[in-house]
Amino acid sequence: MNYGIKVLQGVTRDERCEARPRYEHRLLPHEGRCAGGSLCTTRTGKLLAISFITVGELYFGAEKANWGEVKRKKLETTLRNFVVIPYDHEIARCYGRLVAARQCSGKPITANDAWIAACVVRHGVPLVTHNARDFSDIAGLTIITQSS
Repeated sequence: MNYGIKVLQGVTRDERCEARPRYEHRLLPHEGRCAGGSLCTTRTGKLLAISFITVGELYFGAEKANWGEVKRKKLETTLRNFVVIPYDHEIARCYGRLVAARQCSGKPITANDAWIAACVVRHGVPLVTHNARDFSDIAGLTIITQSS
């Protein structure tokens, strides 16, 4: 069931080398801040969500780059603008099915991409990504890219 949510995949870096959810520059207000502290939406009014895996990737990027307190607080503020899709058992079942299907087809998928895809398939929402090729041939997955 589509609840009017689009899921963002991965992170990008702006000119100041700050991690931000990908597509923020196209779909979200400047700096990822939404008016009145509300959750961010696309121009069509769809809520933007990120998977628990993407949150982990953002924290990993901050650790790897040895961010200071100011950048980490900006990350925390940005994350509060999104719905975070948490783990559940149905996501784990979707993960198992899609990893097995991709391996059987000779198109393996990375663990993090598989978890992101499982979140999207489980909730029946589209995935916004610059890496559409990484998510090809996954049953039940709708991809939105720059060219879409």
